[in-house]
Amino acid sequence: GILSIAALKIGAINAVGVDNDASVISVAYENAQKNNLQDKCTFYTGSAIDIKGKYKIVVSNILAHVLIDIMEDLYTLVEKDGTLILSGIIEEKADDVIKSAINNGLNFVEKLSEDNWIALVFKRTN
Repeated sequence: GILSIAALKIGAINAVGVDNDASVISVAYENAQKNNLQDKCTFYTGSAIDIKGKYKIVVSNILAHVLIDIMEDLYTLVEKDGTLILSGIIEEKADDVIKSAINNGLNFVEKLSEDNWIALVFKRTN
């Protein structure tokens, strides 16, 4: 929910959020309403595989091993020339996530770090 709201605050037209914990979906809608963004957000319980469509920007903030497990599904969500931003990764696991993304057809663009936390940016070119 917070990633969707943040995206809308910085200019996204609409946002779709997904979480495997059903209890956070109502909180996500509540937070969207508090920010007057409820008409621009849709939230689902599930994982990346449960989302339909392709998106210019896809953002995921979960642990590295989960990102690796769902990388093919994340790739599928990114439209051609779109961007995938992954965070919630500890430094020691960043190379594993990069390798998984590249093996799934994504191009590595940038690595950002703060303390021991990493964010990775990829582009889909095909």
